[in-house]
Amino acid sequence: MRTLVLVVALLCLVLPVNAQEAGPHGLFRGEVVTRWLDEPRRMQLVEDFAYVAPDELVWDAPAGWIIDGASIPRFAWSIVGGPYEGNYRRASVIHDVACDRKERPWKLVHRAFYTAMLAAGVDAMKAKLMYAAVYFGGPRWDSSVNVATSSPFGPDAPSAVYMRTHRVEPDYAIVHPAAPPDGTTGSGPVFSSTLFFEAHEETLLTEQQFEVLRAKIEAEDLSLEQIEGYEPD
Repeated sequence: MRTLVLVVALLCLVLPVNAQEAGPHGLFRGEVVTRWLDEPRRMQLVEDFAYVAPDELVWDAPAGWIIDGASIPRFAWSIVGGPYEGNYRRASVIHDVACDRKERPWKLVHRAFYTAMLAAGVDAMKAKLMYAAVYFGGPRWDSSVNVATSSPFGPDAPSAVYMRTHRVEPDYAIVHPAAPPDGTTGSGPVFSSTLFFEAHEETLLTEQQFEVLRAKIEAEDLSLEQIEGYEPD
């Protein structure tokens, strides 16, 4: 009987926490544990850390990775503080690593930053303001996907491999199998690798223009789509 009471008591303590972590905005795995490096603002992750987005896509930040908060525009720090302050730091770490890697489209990376902030308990309005900051002032990159398929010349002949490169939109990727020059369909396995390269580093809004957008977001509670479509006067 005492064992049953103890189990019930433990469940009362554990279940609310797990329910909160596994909420609609995703959850975090591990904690942000770092050590400061000699260079200003640069830290190295001591333990593995990860964020699981609502779509179950995992954004990991492996131990040993060096972060510096550079993916967050400096002018946006006044909104919630520096990149390592409060609950916001967990989303900042995930965003830093994803922007360094450039393994996924830039818009997807910034969207994950937004949902990670919500999962971390950042106020919804502040999360929108920070999303606007990284959308217009954060890193962007172009991407392409190399897709290959093989087509055998005959039963005993070696296979020929055909490669075709596809542009990838910033928020999604549709991969079409490559086809041999004669128009026939390749019969071998299809594989792909994604290549990314920096598109630009300049901000799309000045600090003054961002303040106008900030006021508009706060006054009208703009959606993410409205923020993305914003154009300064």
